[in-house]
Amino acid sequence: MDSPLHRVRGGTDLAGLPLERVAHVPVRVFDARDLGRAIGPELFAGADLEGAAVLVRTDFSRHWRTAAYGRDNPFLTAEASALLAGAGVAFVGIDSLNIDDTESGGTRPAHSILLAAGVHVVEHLTALDRVPVHGARFTAVPPRVEGFGTFPVRAFVELPVTAYLTDFAHAVADALTTTGLAAAAPDRVRVAEGLDGTYDIHLDTPDRPAADAFSEAFDDLFQRTSLPGAK
Repeated sequence: MDSPLHRVRGGTDLAGLPLERVAHVPVRVFDARDLGRAIGPELFAGADLEGAAVLVRTDFSRHWRTAAYGRDNPFLTAEASALLAGAGVAFVGIDSLNIDDTESGGTRPAHSILLAAGVHVVEHLTALDRVPVHGARFTAVPPRVEGFGTFPVRAFVELPVTAYLTDFAHAVADALTTTGLAAAAPDRVRVAEGLDGTYDIHLDTPDRPAADAFSEAFDDLFQRTSLPGAK
């Protein structure tokens, strides 16, 4: 993770970062997989991003530990970085080698613009395909070291309960389809949070045997988890 000191003389070092800016920060995920290497401001146009951890998904992390990871990385343009800085985001993360173009000959506009605005930068992320577009919380807390502007961190997201339940229910439905219950397709799973803090999970299908099989399998497996109550 990079703090302002990484790029800005006299900027805030790792020891000076307030916890509320690096822990439990609301997430917004933006899918840039079809935009080529240079990711412009259009991807973020119109979004309310103040105080958010903006995570840019490119899937470049699939090249990790290969020669391909060291070249032709996706990056944010100066214009995109200026938009994010002006929007008051807390973090910008990317699942790429660098948030800047490593083929540019040394210029680092994204780092310079974001860090000068007090926006922290995290690179080398992975598994952004598993993070919902919004609703998750991002944490990347570095050690409290004075005079350091960058340091490896264990970055992670906390998923909302509905995301856990949806993934769990999709796995159940997918397992049932392998046994021949085509009506139990994962895209028919519905998960809704009730006003009383419980969750309703059901299979949206007129095929009663498939719905009953899904409910039975879900209930059986759910008893082994520690997730909040569901009905």
